[in-house]
Amino acid sequence: MNYVKKENIEKKEVIKKPFFSKFKVILLFILMLVLVLGTNGITLYLVNKKMDSTLAKMHDIETVTNNSDNSSGLSQETRKIMYNATVAISVKSLFSESQGSGVIIDKNHIITCDHVVDGNEEVAIAFANEDTTKGKVVATNRNIDLAVVEADIPEEFAPVKIISQQPEVGSSVTVVGNNFGLGLTMTDGIISATEREIQENYFIQTDAAINSGNSGGGLFDSQGNLIGIADKKVSKEGVDNIGFAVPFNVVTKFLTKNNIPYTSV
Repeated sequence: MNYVKKENIEKKEVIKKPFFSKFKVILLFILMLVLVLGTNGITLYLVNKKMDSTLAKMHDIETVTNNSDNSSGLSQETRKIMYNATVAISVKSLFSESQGSGVIIDKNHIITCDHVVDGNEEVAIAFANEDTTKGKVVATNRNIDLAVVEADIPEEFAPVKIISQQPEVGSSVTVVGNNFGLGLTMTDGIISATEREIQENYFIQTDAAINSGNSGGGLFDSQGNLIGIADKKVSKEGVDNIGFAVPFNVVTKFLTKNNIPYTSV
């Protein structure tokens, strides 16, 4: 929008001039007015054209985005399996409340991270449909950061299967978890490394976003099978999407040791 600044006009003594001089002044004024309006009109036209061009480009971007294929290759049915097998976990203490995630691995058991339950015996669980129940921690291992919660799980939420073979670097994966306590959220990525050593433990590295609240949630393959349990990420300025999950073989060994039933593929 063009803004015109009004100049201060001082009153001066009127001097009568011949009619012809007045006519020239009026004509000059009209010409200047036409010139100004014409310039503004051209400017406005150009601005509108530029806006139309920008909006057209934005429309093109939106159209491409909305019509793009699912780059991960996951079907909605597979995503539904992952989503329904994931729970939000809430732990309340006298002075605080923390949020995390978990994965249904059996009709009565949920696996999560030890640091999510953090020594609490009882936790609150919210399923994908937002129904809630109470759960009891029945197994923990702080060294590998895993824990199991026992709960009454509705039949509509089927347990996932756990892979039994090493996944390939570059294969598509999805992380599902309770990001920032907002509710279940999905993020897609790939496997960046399968045996990344951190503090004497090995992890699967992924570029799928892992945020606060994701801990204990699942890292799934393109068939909806559990690859690992989301555990931590690199939190540093200039670093994006370097996350780590406790791998499947550590998970199954932990479950077997604690006599927790599960299904592998």
